[in-house]
Amino acid sequence: MQLEDAVDRAKNLIQLMFRGEEISHLGVEEAELDRESGKWRITVGFARPWNTARDALSVISGVPTVSRAQKVVTIDNATGDLVSIKNHDIN
Repeated sequence: MQLEDAVDRAKNLIQLMFRGEEISHLGVEEAELDRESGKWRITVGFARPWNTARDALSVISGVPTVSRAQKVVTIDNATGDLVSIKNHDIN
């Protein structure tokens, strides 16, 4: 599986798993192939309606403040099967 295929698969899986949550601003943050385990780890970021701040600055500017959720999607490189979707650790 090539990087582009793994990224497309990860984004599609996120859209499928979070389909009822009106996600937006879907984008790839990181991508890594662990050659030892044969698994892709693709970090995907997105926003949900409740992640949009309604503070005074966003009201005045007309630009909402959006925080992003980040999930690490692990995909088996050989089969394309989903291994896991986990929260991204921000250290």
